[in-house]
Order: sequence, then structure tokens, then C-alpha cells
Amino acid sequence: MAAAIFAIAAAAMLLLGEISTLLQLPWAVRIPLVASAAVVGLAFLIRALKRRVPAKNKPGDSDDKTIELKDTMAGIFSMLPIGVLVIDSDYTVVDANQEAMRILGASALPDLAGRSCKDVFCLSLDEDCLIKDKENIGRPAELDVDTLDGRRITILKRAHYFELEGRTLIIEAFMDITAQKEAESAEKASRRQYRRLFERNIAGVLTIGPDGTIIDCNKALVRTLGYEGASDLIGKRAGDFFVEPGERQRSLTRIRKYGELANYEVRVRRKNGSELWVLGNAVQFDDGIIQCTLTDITELIMIREAAAKETHKLRSMIEGMDEGIAVVDEKGTVTEANQWIVEKTGMPREKLVGSNVLRLFDASVSNDIEATAEGFRSGGNREKLAIERKMFGLLVSLRFQPIFRDGKYRGMVLHIVDIT
Repeated sequence: MAAAIFAIAAAAMLLLGEISTLLQLPWAVRIPLVASAAVVGLAFLIRALKRRVPAKNKPGDSDDKTIELKDTMAGIFSMLPIGVLVIDSDYTVVDANQEAMRILGASALPDLAGRSCKDVFCLSLDEDCLIKDKENIGRPAELDVDTLDGRRITILKRAHYFELEGRTLIIEAFMDITAQKEAESAEKASRRQYRRLFERNIAGVLTIGPDGTIIDCNKALVRTLGYEGASDLIGKRAGDFFVEPGERQRSLTRIRKYGELANYEVRVRRKNGSELWVLGNAVQFDDGIIQCTLTDITELIMIREAAAKETHKLRSMIEGMDEGIAVVDEKGTVTEANQWIVEKTGMPREKLVGSNVLRLFDASVSNDIEATAEGFRSGGNREKLAIERKMFGLLVSLRFQPIFRDGKYRGMVLHIVDIT
């Protein structure tokens, strides 16, 4: 009896120890496997003991105790959260718990008992049968299984031999990991898709670790910064690429405060020391990792600066003209006015801009302006117009230049020339 009990306990403990390392599963999967293996060992230990309960105080007590142990064993065996098959030395199924029957699509134990384990359990060829290979029987295995109710599933299993009263049996402990495998495949597909997008992005993309070093980047960033490959950038501190010394801290402060950085224009330095402007967008994840996209906008900045210079030059010319220039929007609000208009109206520029143009002139001139604007607005007239009027004590030529964008009236330019 002691030898049989020892054999069962040893087999159960071996199963317990090895299941805990199954394919480096996450703890959410590994813990129930370990716990279940322990209960399997307990269940079979009870089975071994159930026939050997000694009689105690009263005749008949042994039978009562045996029945009680049988019920206890049956309850434990049926409640295991993993499937368990007991297989005889001729590879036929001897017993199965409720979870095993559920996984394998059996409605009752007779659907499995007495049948070859290959017929109900395994799609392997005979020469690949794991439990026939006594040297490797204990290694973990993922198997595809055709269930009795017509499903194809994937299981994760362990098996061990043990001896019970001269009889060789095999314990197969397994669980259905079909959902986990599908989720794993979906995750791998998602990662592949992300990687394709990462590498094919025309913008430079980099991932920055919590310590501020670059841990990943795409080919576009390598080209933008003038390096040979990603390995030349990985491990470098991202802040070292900023031209302005305080720029790194300012950008980090904003990211930490808002969790992101949007449309941030900043100068960075390339490998050869040249500078370029980039438009940066960044997001910080819960683990402190920051992912950034950098788009080279150097040409755009140069165009913008050139346009700003031309605008400034044009504005200076308009300001110095001995003629009046005012820009009015589609609602009649003054949006720009030069110094001549400011002086003639006697209104401060900050008050003049934002005023309705009709308030700047006398009634007759205002009526002309309103009628002309209405003609532009209705589409009846799209050409510039000039009239002579008296205003500010002068005889002037009042010229109207309409502004149209996308086919719609957006305002006009008033040009006032002294023709006295």
C-alpha cells in the first residue's frame, strides 16, 4: 500500500512541477494549471486510499468511510478546472473528468471510456505519439484536436506515467487554449501591421524610453537626421538632437502635463551638424515611453519666412503711401488700414480696425460703398469700380477692388487717391 501511495504522489508531484513551466505561459494561465495538477495528485491519492480504509469502532464503518471517500474523490475530480484523462497501458481511456468531456465534446463518460486515446484526443501520427515516447512523454505539447462534436481546437497538455498496484496508467492533463492562440495570432498580426506602418511612414518615427534614450526608430527618421541605419540612433539621448538647449525640457514639461505634444515646431541637428526644422507630435504612454513623429518642414519654414518678409515689405510700402488703403471683409468690417486712413479719419488704428467701414465716411460715400459691396456680394458685378467723391475736404478717386475666393465674395480693398 505504501509503495502504491508513494508512486501516485510522486507522479502527481512531478506533474505539478512540470506543468508550472509549460511554455512560459502567463501567470493567469499557469496558476490554474499548477493548482489543478495538485488537486489531480490529491484525487488519485484518495482513489488509492479509498479501498484501504481500515475498519474502526463498529462493523460497517469501513464501507461508510469508503463511500464517503468515493464521493469526495468524485467531487474533486469533476470540479477540476482543467481536463484530465486517465489512460491505460494499452492507450485506451479509463476515466475522464467533466472538463475533459466538455473540451472534447463528449456528452458522457461512455463516449470516451474504452476508446483509443488517439481516436478521441490526438491528431498525431503513430510515430509522433507523445505518450508512446516514454523518454519525452513529460514534455509540454500543443496539439490540434478534432472534438467529438466536430470542432477543431488547440490544447496544451502534459502527460506522465505512474504505477498503481502493479498497473501502469497515464495521466493526461490539458486545457483548451484555442482562444489564447487566436488572440496570440491576432496580436502578432497587429504587431506586423503596426511594424509595416511604422517602417513605411513618410514621417520620421522614434520611440523614447523613460530614461530619454531612443529605443526604436524607422528608416524615415534615419534619412531625416542623416544617419546610416537605425542602430546609429538607438541608444542615443533624444534631447541631444535639439538645437536650443532648453527645448528638450520645455517639450518634456508639456508632454508630462498634457500627455501629448501636437504640431510642435522645433529645430534639430543632423549628423553633419546642419540644422533643420521639424514638426513634432508626441504621445506618452502609461509606462513612460514616448512615441514621436517628426516631419521635415525646413522648406515650408523657409517659404513662410520669405512670405513674411515680402508681406512686411509690402506693408511698409502701403504704410508709406500718400494714398488711403483699407481692407474690408464680406461683412463690411475693416481688417486693415494704412496710416493715411488713420490720419484722415482721426481714429486710432486699434479702434479703426474692427469698425464697420460705413461709420468712417459721410452718408453719401457710405451709400456708395454699401451699394458697391451689395453688387459684388450678389454676383451682379465682379469687376473693380472707381468713382469720384468729396471726402476729408478733398476730391478723391474712390476705387473698389473685390476679393473673391472659391467663387464667393470675401470682401474688398478700398483705394482712395487724392485728385484735388
